[in-house]
Amino acid sequence: MQNENNNLDEALWDYTCALYAKNKVEAACLTLQNSFNADVNILLFLCWLVDKNKDISNQKFLQSIIKIAAPWQRDVVEPLRHLRKQIGAMQGLDARKVKASLLRSELEAEKSEQLALLDFLGQTSFSDEKLFSVEQKQNMARLSLMLYFEIILAGEKTKLDKAGKTEVENIISQAFKK
Repeated sequence: MQNENNNLDEALWDYTCALYAKNKVEAACLTLQNSFNADVNILLFLCWLVDKNKDISNQKFLQSIIKIAAPWQRDVVEPLRHLRKQIGAMQGLDARKVKASLLRSELEAEKSEQLALLDFLGQTSFSDEKLFSVEQKQNMARLSLMLYFEIILAGEKTKLDKAGKTEVENIISQAFKK
């Protein structure tokens, strides 16, 4: 079982890194993170699940993964990111080394968040799995991502605007190509 979990860990990490590196995805993720407080890990995790033919478009599931990820994001990932950005503005060789070290730590923290999400996934049952077409996957991803934003922006003055929706579409178009 441990080996199976390690394979799943690496499969998720490899998928998210590959998707993040695709055209417009990094910029879309960072815009959604900076403008709407999106957790990039969750955005990519949701795409991975849809890619694995999991129908995840229900509010309870999304609320659960947000609840798992939010403390880690708030208490670990975001402070590392904030410190990395502060140091990034400083000059000198030592500042670059420290910034690089913080980036590695931030990525390790992101990977740890993914492990927590995978642990939760192991306790989750899905309806009968079937193979979905690319179009169906695009629609499921769209529905899931929009529901995610509804949840995280509930009670906020900010709503996902047209530009934010365009960024979501940029991610979907790269994750699920026809």
